[in-house]
Amino acid sequence: MNRPKPDQDEIALFRRSIGPVTSVKQDNTHYQTSQPKPKPKRIAGETDFTDEKTSGFFDNEEIETSDELSFKRPGVQNREFRKLKQGKLPISTESDLHGLTIEAAKAELSDFLEECRRRNHHCVKIIHGKGLRSKQGERTIKSQIGKWLRQRQEILAYHSAKQTDGGTGALYVLMKKQKK
Repeated sequence: MNRPKPDQDEIALFRRSIGPVTSVKQDNTHYQTSQPKPKPKRIAGETDFTDEKTSGFFDNEEIETSDELSFKRPGVQNREFRKLKQGKLPISTESDLHGLTIEAAKAELSDFLEECRRRNHHCVKIIHGKGLRSKQGERTIKSQIGKWLRQRQEILAYHSAKQTDGGTGALYVLMKKQKK
């Protein structure tokens, strides 16, 4: 983009407005070599890590990192589910589970969904990751989250997010609206 060069009056005005300037010489730059561990986003509230939240059965369901996850309970309108799949429903809040252990992720998810239910959120996003950094044969959050969500009656439907919202590493989740 070709911009016209400022005239001498503009340069003088700029220099007067910012005041005296001194050069800073620095010869010791530190670069961060690794990314910090992700911290789950939480809704304010107490965390209760009880056995109930981390217990349950695990199966060795094989889910690929690129596989879409999708579920719809009977009675959910097709139009509403289509909007969920397309990312057209407003997201109230989100939780980031990737980087957590299976047990910590299940407890975090339980706390998050309980808070969402209490606050009457209708559509939320859960970031579970794709499992690309997990060791071979190790269970991933992605391989378990579908089962965890299907076990909860307040979950009406879920679908993998659009690429711009995390793709197959995140879910849009539709929750029952609470009667007032």
